[in-house]
Amino acid sequence: MEERIESYLSLATVFYRRDVKYRTITIKLEELKGIIVTFPKRMSFKEAEAFVFAKEQWIQKHLTKVRAIEKQYTIFDENTKFRTRDHNLRIKTHDKAECKARIKNGEILILYPATMNVKNKQIQLFIRRAIEETWRLEGRRYLTERTQQFANRFQLSYAGIIVRNTKQQWGSCSSDNKICYSLHLMNLPQNLIDYVILHELAHTRHKNHSHNFWAFLNQLTSNAKKLAAELENYRIGIY
Repeated sequence: MEERIESYLSLATVFYRRDVKYRTITIKLEELKGIIVTFPKRMSFKEAEAFVFAKEQWIQKHLTKVRAIEKQYTIFDENTKFRTRDHNLRIKTHDKAECKARIKNGEILILYPATMNVKNKQIQLFIRRAIEETWRLEGRRYLTERTQQFANRFQLSYAGIIVRNTKQQWGSCSSDNKICYSLHLMNLPQNLIDYVILHELAHTRHKNHSHNFWAFLNQLTSNAKKLAAELENYRIGIY
């Protein structure tokens, strides 16, 4: 059970959530979402608000960093040219009060209320969720096929594939050889998608990043360190 309250600092809008699952108060600064404060049931809103005001200097420091990152994001509108692997993005208004999305026939169609500005943060987040859902759908098919191709070529085996909206790492391989890919992998160039796939397949043989792991990965891709360095130029979720 959650209770949501909206308040304001001199810096930005603050969104408060009372959540029975929380035992302590937390402050999160999320790109495009703002300042999100979650506090436990036993704490009053006034106490939570006082805690936030006491942390205003800390918030200002980190908010500056968040806003710098936000400037790297695309602001989507009707003229934006954007394509996933298999779908083109199209944005237009409609006379409904809510945003709608349709992923079909090679197109991501976004419909938003004609009474609203497309640059509104909620509309921008809606567009991004639609793009990410498209990447998830494409990734389940493409990453599964591509992983199996490489596994067959190099006689490697894995226990299964999961595609999630993970933002900490591009991929991972569990102790029982289940491979998890970030759906954001679909936003990378082809050579780096292949690198991440081969990297995780290499972990089916070597569970750490030892010399033996890199030597084996080089047998699969021949220039692993160079590709790893190239991957560092990309940040998950920035597009």
